Amino acid sequence: MGFGAENITSWYPKTLPTSTTISTIDPTNSAGLYETLLEISIRAQTETNVVKLYYLSRQFRGAAASLTIISQQQYLATATATQYFPQITEEMFNATLNLKSLHWESNIYATVLSLPGNGIFAILFLALMIFFSIIFCKSRLRYFGMCMSCASALEFIGYLARFIAHFNWSNKDLFLCQIITLTVAPTFTMAGIYFLLAQFIVLHGRKYSVLRPLWFSFVFLIGDLVSLLVQGGGGIYAAVAISQLQNTRPGTWIMVGGLGFQVGCMTLFLVLYIDFINRLYFRANPTIKFSIRRTFQLLFNTLEGRLLRQELEPYYEPSLAFIRKRSFFYYLPLVILISSIFIYIRCIYRMIELSQGWRGYLITHEGFVLTLDAMMVFLACSLYVPFHPRHIFGKDISISNSLEIPMKKKRLKKMKTEVQLWSSMQAGH
Repeated sequence: MGFGAENITSWYPKTLPTSTTISTIDPTNSAGLYETLLEISIRAQTETNVVKLYYLSRQFRGAAASLTIISQQQYLATATATQYFPQITEEMFNATLNLKSLHWESNIYATVLSLPGNGIFAILFLALMIFFSIIFCKSRLRYFGMCMSCASALEFIGYLARFIAHFNWSNKDLFLCQIITLTVAPTFTMAGIYFLLAQFIVLHGRKYSVLRPLWFSFVFLIGDLVSLLVQGGGGIYAAVAISQLQNTRPGTWIMVGGLGFQVGCMTLFLVLYIDFINRLYFRANPTIKFSIRRTFQLLFNTLEGRLLRQELEPYYEPSLAFIRKRSFFYYLPLVILISSIFIYIRCIYRMIELSQGWRGYLITHEGFVLTLDAMMVFLACSLYVPFHPRHIFGKDISISNSLEIPMKKKRLKKMKTEVQLWSSMQAGH
């Protein structure tokens, strides 16, 4: 098999830009370009691998277009027959578009990555990572802190990779880095939320939840893990297909299936969570009946909501009432709900985005990525800056193992009261 120069130089763009700058190339590169063409032609005579032939053809196409520009610019510099200038200019114009097309085809993202957009989110997630890491070191809520720190760190790495990829959009390592980290990160966010909900259930009484407290972590983390494994399998399949110039759709649809499973798990989680809220607010005290208005009053902790809570309080776990009296405690159900919805929106978006393929409308228009993925995860994580469990429950309280409350020495004669909650959670699963 051989390549003919006429097959390359006769390349014509499918679409014409309204304007472009014709490339100029240093004539001293001619010898190297001719050598490249000769080498490619020799290799192509015996090469049978389709993938290698494809990349050889791209190299040949680029070298031939470059030589066309060099030869024509030399002609324009010395020629006096101006009647040929339009034809020469057209050939240089087509060769320039040919080179630009080759350059664009090497763009894995099929879009120009936003420097400010990815840079801003990299900085924002870095700030969250630092915050959660500091709180992790100071708080006894290790599991939640670890989850949120990992989520923020992975998001930071992902958007930093996209920021760097703006300057090197053909780098496969950067592409894989941002795909992997941004796919895995929300799983850590939800892992923290699942465990936080388990703690919240214990603080009121497990009778208000269909699932036992720790089952929220076990069941839905397993669901997220299965989803990630399916997505990973589909990603590997698609990557192999790309490397062999084969159809990537089967691998892509496997990934979509994994995302669909994740959306299904999150849908079930939200249903169970809403059921828990309903039981907590409207099944505890038989005199308080369900209404949309009362639901919002309780969720937003309005004055009317606080009055309703006074009627509900006797029906909750009495030994833990002192925690429920803390200032921001009753905003936590709303925070959990909103943060979960943010991640839910992100997962639905990713499923729709990927179902369009790697060159679909959503994935090639970065505004959607930054608003429906980056922004959603950032908002979900940032809610736990003011509403971190350390602030909500108290800095010396750890519900996962024990709950230790330091008391004033004068009032309790240097005694500490420790309330064990692990037994409560054990009884609940």
